[in-house]
Amino acid sequence: MKQTIQKFVLFGATGDLAQRMIWPSLYHLCREKLVPPTFTFVGSARNPMPNDEFRKVVADSMVQNAVVVKAVGLTAN
Repeated sequence: MKQTIQKFVLFGATGDLAQRMIWPSLYHLCREKLVPPTFTFVGSARNPMPNDEFRKVVADSMVQNAVVVKAVGLTAN
C-alpha cells in the first residue's frame, strides 16, 4: 500500500492572520479528530526562530484567542 505524505505548510506562520484565525482553527480541527494523526504542520516565517520560541508564539496566540491549550501540551507565559 502506498503511503501518502500529508503536510500543511503555512507561510506567514507568525503573522496576525495566522495567530488570530488559522492556528486556533487548526487546533479545533485536530481536537475534533478531523485531521489524520499522521498529518504534520509546517510553519514558515520571515525571520528565523528556534522551534521552542515558535511553539510559544503559537501557544500565546491560542491563549489570547481563548483556545484551551492544555490538552495538546502547549504552554504559554
